[in-house]
Amino acid sequence: MILKISFSNIFSFKDEQEISFYPQPLKELRENQSILNEYSANDIFLKQLAIYGHNSHGKTNVIKGIVFFINFIKTSFTQQGKGIGLENFMLNTSSINSPSKFEFVFVIRNIRYRYGFILTNDKIYEEWLYYAPYATKENYLFYRVDKEFRISRLWNKESNNKINTIGLALTTEKVLLLSVLIAQGNETATKIAEVINSITIIKDWHENELMKGAVAIFSDPKYAIPINKLIKDADLGFISIFDKIEKSLSNSSRYDKGFLHNIIYEKHIERFELYTNHTVYEENKNEKRVIEFDFLKNESAGSIKFFNLTCLVVYAIQNNQFLIIDELDSKLHSDLVQLMINYFNNLQFQSSTAQLVFTTHNTILLDEDLRRDQILLVEKNTYGESIIRPLHTKDRPVRSDVSIEKNYRKGKLGGVSKKIRENPQQGKLNFD
Repeated sequence: MILKISFSNIFSFKDEQEISFYPQPLKELRENQSILNEYSANDIFLKQLAIYGHNSHGKTNVIKGIVFFINFIKTSFTQQGKGIGLENFMLNTSSINSPSKFEFVFVIRNIRYRYGFILTNDKIYEEWLYYAPYATKENYLFYRVDKEFRISRLWNKESNNKINTIGLALTTEKVLLLSVLIAQGNETATKIAEVINSITIIKDWHENELMKGAVAIFSDPKYAIPINKLIKDADLGFISIFDKIEKSLSNSSRYDKGFLHNIIYEKHIERFELYTNHTVYEENKNEKRVIEFDFLKNESAGSIKFFNLTCLVVYAIQNNQFLIIDELDSKLHSDLVQLMINYFNNLQFQSSTAQLVFTTHNTILLDEDLRRDQILLVEKNTYGESIIRPLHTKDRPVRSDVSIEKNYRKGKLGGVSKKIRENPQQGKLNFD
């Protein structure tokens, strides 16, 4: 489970920003929290975070920053020589040539890890990996500063001295040591790679590509049953959805923990067709029979997105995935968005450590479906700098007896365009 992500000097973010799953001591919606029993029966973390903000203020850049972080870990060793591809903040002379920083804190079973790095497009300046079993002091597994490395003696010994003899030899100024250790099959690094592969990011709704992944999930009965149940609850106008797949998935693909990370599955599915069941009625309104509709041809764009999204969410919950979705509410009625959010928080999934981060403009969620500490606001200041600000903190609390939606829409809580709020008449046409 991921506890915290932080980054600085990337895209529209100049200063360090933080996304934290540590909850505030609030009484509402306790089902929106999760307990990591293997780590500590006393530590509680948030299942979801919702990101709000005006268009072009940086919501999508939050996701793009996480994408860079993940992709660089996965590719810095295997694709070395192709460049780092970093896009730092370009609207301030102090940040143009300054390094960027990335870090995330996560838990694997009973150990908390903290991993990060500082880099420019030319080199990696620092990299570190710390660990701390529950209720113990944090210690390092490794850290590097420029060309100097310090490796935990015990960890290196447990790895048969391969970190010093092989790992460091393959680590260059543009290659992360963690990436080398993952490729090397180091036990701890492999566990970290599983956490990284559990992060699935949906930032562009290319329906055909997503449909292949959704059908791959739906082809498994253990996912199809809850998917059909959720579709029935959504009242989309059809009874159920079913598939005809010419070539079934291999078991290795179906149960791969990193299954959702790469959305295209053409090599596993040669052809598939989806159908929905609709009831035909007689003139006296009695049920006559059930007929099939071609799902992609006859159902709405919103229904197709809801199916894709349902498959991803059901899979994420059952496999403890970390799901990030940009524009969750596009094409969906607000009731369907609420249905999805409440399904994710259902108490029957309390043992799951699945997490969800999403960007949205849907304000209906603010008062009833989200805790005050689950709401993040992204704002852009006069200097073009995006800032992530939690709605409710100890130092800046929001009372529980006020309407968050009403105050957000009025611009009292931030996350809106100040220019539009200060000039409410702009944009109105004068036909006189």
